[in-house]
Amino acid sequence: MGMLASLSTTQPRRMAQTASQAYRDAFWGGDPLPTLWLASLSKAGVPVSPELAMTLSAMYSGVTMIAYDLATLPCQAFRHREDGGKDRIKPAARSERDGAIGRLAYQLRWQPNAYQTAVDFWLSMLAQYLLRGVAYAEIVSTPRFREALVPRNPDRVRIDPPPSGALRYRRDGEPGGPRWVTGPEMFVIRDVSLGGL
Repeated sequence: MGMLASLSTTQPRRMAQTASQAYRDAFWGGDPLPTLWLASLSKAGVPVSPELAMTLSAMYSGVTMIAYDLATLPCQAFRHREDGGKDRIKPAARSERDGAIGRLAYQLRWQPNAYQTAVDFWLSMLAQYLLRGVAYAEIVSTPRFREALVPRNPDRVRIDPPPSGALRYRRDGEPGGPRWVTGPEMFVIRDVSLGGL
């Protein structure tokens, strides 16, 4: 009886460690996992990340179905009037009448950056949002666009607590070290937050 009792307490722990190491080697090529992902270990001892979750066919199908359906909807911008009504802003690449908001409406509806269509952009943003609860796109200047919306990995963006009330975002993983991005330079789709954001 003593031998069976000792096997029942040690065997699952050994199996969980072996399974955890097998998953690390299979999915990450033996590279060390980031501590953020290691902190989210499941009861079985297997690290579960958004990338690993997308290897499950049910998760992949659900995320892609929702993201594709929403990404193909037309994106329209409206301006509120003083009488309570609203007018649709006509998307125009070079509109003098609507100015910057017309250009933004054009980018969100047709082409947010030089290498993505609007459907590709919204697909990536919605997939980020569904898997992580937040999606980021940095507003950058490029030779072709005055302002382009470039999706950023939410795992590499941290919000700096605003002592002055102005949000700042820290982008990790940059070649020269972390880089700071101001609030007006970041397009954010955020989930419900209890922290006030």
